[in-house]
Amino acid sequence: MANYRKAFNLRNGVQVDDDNFIVNSNGLVGIGTSIPTEFLDVRGNVKVVGHTTSNTSYSGIATIGRLNVSNGAIVSGVVTATSFSGSASGLTGIYAIAVDGWYVNSINSSISTSFKVGIGTTIPDYSLQIGNNPLFGPGVAIESNGNIRVSSAITASSFDGALNATNLTGTIDNARMPSNVSVGIVTASSGFYGNLIGTASTANSITTSADITVNSINSGFSTSGISTVHNKLHVEGNIGVGTLTPNAQLHVRKTGISSIQLTSDGSNSSILTLGRSGTPTSNNGQLRFGNTNGTYSYSTEQSLDLINYDTGNLNFYLNPGGAGTGSYNWFKPSLGLIMTLTSSGNLGINSTTPSSKLSIVGDAYITGVTTITGGLTAGAITSSSIVTGNGTFQGKVGIFTDTPTYDVQVGRNPSVSNGVGISSTGNVVASGQVTSSSMNVSGIITSSGGFTSGTGGPVQISVTGSTLTFTIPGVGSTDLTLY
Repeated sequence: MANYRKAFNLRNGVQVDDDNFIVNSNGLVGIGTSIPTEFLDVRGNVKVVGHTTSNTSYSGIATIGRLNVSNGAIVSGVVTATSFSGSASGLTGIYAIAVDGWYVNSINSSISTSFKVGIGTTIPDYSLQIGNNPLFGPGVAIESNGNIRVSSAITASSFDGALNATNLTGTIDNARMPSNVSVGIVTASSGFYGNLIGTASTANSITTSADITVNSINSGFSTSGISTVHNKLHVEGNIGVGTLTPNAQLHVRKTGISSIQLTSDGSNSSILTLGRSGTPTSNNGQLRFGNTNGTYSYSTEQSLDLINYDTGNLNFYLNPGGAGTGSYNWFKPSLGLIMTLTSSGNLGINSTTPSSKLSIVGDAYITGVTTITGGLTAGAITSSSIVTGNGTFQGKVGIFTDTPTYDVQVGRNPSVSNGVGISSTGNVVASGQVTSSSMNVSGIITSSGGFTSGTGGPVQISVTGSTLTFTIPGVGSTDLTLY
């Protein structure tokens, strides 16, 4: 067509088909729509080659080589599109990007997304990940459940909240820790060093020089619970074994048999010391088994010793309250009960029910002096009853009598019935016959026969055949014929 100068003036607009192109009476141009809402309303793709200077709204796809607003000024409006493709690396001054998964709330000044966010990584494994996955390289990860995973050091001016260190490994430098750390629960599987103040549910591998102060120790509630203490254990208060309310410094309680055992290996002694001194053999008493010190007679590796190392008594009390009828008993399995001391004070040797203060069933051998100040009652005296020493009696002695009248009396009182009595003044009284192969009597004054002896010597009586001869010194001899 020739290039003619043309001019068209169409009132009330122009329209090509129904929605291909329209200019309405308001001057709005529509392409792809019969009802334009803007000065230029394009429904479809737009391609612009060259510079475009405008405030343009795109509802489809806009391919722009260069966007120049106000001769190169910074864009202050908004570019809106349902989708965007290409590189935005050259864009600057962008304060918000709205794509799928990002939500911008201008009212609350917030931005949010339901997808994972990666900083320094294009394939985040966590809700927010900076750098690598901390399980495989340097990085930090924050999970939606509140967990934080860090592969390197954490530096913070303060920390507030509960620290769950289940997966915490490595070493925290003392220079990075304050002088006092207040935590809820500390679990140290590989050991704990320093001063621990608070409540520890588990304390394993504590150093041998550690000092632990606790109100109570509960150990062994499971079948495999074992508590091992090397060197020393210092407890301020009471220890309860099998009881939570001990009534003494050491209280052992059990529904079955309760026991405390001291065992020394090899030939060493087992010693239980009681007293007031730190030196075991001074101001103390001991119950000791297996002594190897030769200073103590009859004490051997197989012996049990009860020792008082102080100057006081060794006392045995049987029911100090006074009630009961118990006894002290000594047993030997092969012989049974070998000695008993009853509550009434009767001692029985080989006697289970002694009725006297001393009751001996069997032989008695006495090598020293025996002194009896009271009465002496004896059974039959035979040749097996031997007294090799002196016997001294401070009272009367009765043989076959419980009520002697003379100092030594055999049988009854000879003044009343058959018997013999000897007084401490030398008198001998016999109610029966006196038979002897010879008799020397000195100082006889009178006799029942009426004769009187002199003072020259004893009366001599001799028998020759049937003749009985009496010789009295200073008087003479007298013969009697016996028929």
